[in-house]
Formats: sequence, C-alpha cells, structure tokens
Amino acid sequence: MLLRRASPQAFDGVTRSVRRVAFMLRPSRDESELSFYDASRVSPVEVLTGAPGEGWGVVAITAGELRSLGFTLRRDSRSGDRTAEAHVLARPATTDDGQIPAEVRLAIAIAALWMIEPQA
Repeated sequence: MLLRRASPQAFDGVTRSVRRVAFMLRPSRDESELSFYDASRVSPVEVLTGAPGEGWGVVAITAGELRSLGFTLRRDSRSGDRTAEAHVLARPATTDDGQIPAEVRLAIAIAALWMIEPQA
C-alpha cells in the first residue's frame, strides 16, 4: 500500500471520493514522478507531518494498481527521517505535455481511498 498527501481541493465532500487533481504533476517544477510513501514504513499521520499547509489529507492506493496503469515505481534513496526513507516515486508511462493523462489520473482517483480526509 502506498500513501500520498492530498490537498483539500482533492476531496469531493459530496461523494467523499478522491478527485483526480490529487494525482497531478507540477511540470513548472520539473516534476516527472508522483511522490508516495510506503505504508509498511510510515503511518498516515506521519505522512501528514510534511504537509505544506493546513487541512491536507492522505490517500492510499496499492502499488499493483499503479503498475497496472503503466507506472514504474522506485524507492527514493534519500537519507533522513523515517518518512524520507519510506519515499517512493511513481513515473507514468506517458504524459501529455508533461502531465499525466486525465483518464489515467481519473483511474488512480477511482482506485484510491481516503485514509485521512482533508479538512476544508
């Protein structure tokens, strides 16, 4: 199981589901991989520790689901605290102008579950 921080904008309060915006790359920052954390090494609460602001949540998805959508997973060998050692990067098989295709992001969002819902 992999965990990912998600902003309040990624939470659909009506359906309580994950929106595809939770799985967007930031090409302006030269981001080409999604950042996740290995749930066997950190808790959802630990993943939230590094959130860039208030109200963030944590979603979970299986590594197998990401692989079935064409992602290549690799451990990020950063040293540091326990959260850094659990870091996993997911590289998409294809991108549209530097972004993961909308249909792939939607498939990830459908497969993902909230571990901690964001607070708007």
